[in-house]
Amino acid sequence: MLQADAFHLFGGANLTAGPGGKPVRRYLRDAYRFTPQAGWRRIADVPRPVVAAPSPAPSIGQSHLFICSGDDGTKVNFQPQAEHPGFPADILAYHTITDTWITLGEMPSPRVTAPAAPWRGRWMVPSGEIRPGVSPWRRVFVQNGLETENGGQENGLSVTLADPTMPFGNRLDGSDPDRRNHWRCG
Repeated sequence: MLQADAFHLFGGANLTAGPGGKPVRRYLRDAYRFTPQAGWRRIADVPRPVVAAPSPAPSIGQSHLFICSGDDGTKVNFQPQAEHPGFPADILAYHTITDTWITLGEMPSPRVTAPAAPWRGRWMVPSGEIRPGVSPWRRVFVQNGLETENGGQENGLSVTLADPTMPFGNRLDGSDPDRRNHWRCG
């Protein structure tokens, strides 16, 4: 993801030949920053391995990138697959100036193998798997600032899970009378 005129690369997987030549996946925590002036530079490792997180990583504000879920490899080969508990829900926040990570909160519906896109002042994760092979059609929105009851804003990160029957235009203005679909992070 681009932030502060730099491209950032977080985690991934390394495939090597295992017994009988079968590929073995090693989940990675390393992270890098690239600028045309300085090239590649290693930065602080991600707190846990992360593969296939919604991408690009949402960039909110002048110095934060967010990894929202992703596969950490702890449930590889989980059986029975129909009872797979899903992927990590934590939201990892990277600060590009201090080169530090914090866990900011949790996703209401963790996803992998999903795109993330800026849309109407928020970041949207429009699809993705909640466990291997299961991709429900529920959109997740991430935004900076939380709407208060009196219509003001407070600091933090809010995550909204939108019903699949809801048109894209709804709930993007922060309206949700019963607040059941909003999660506060941070």
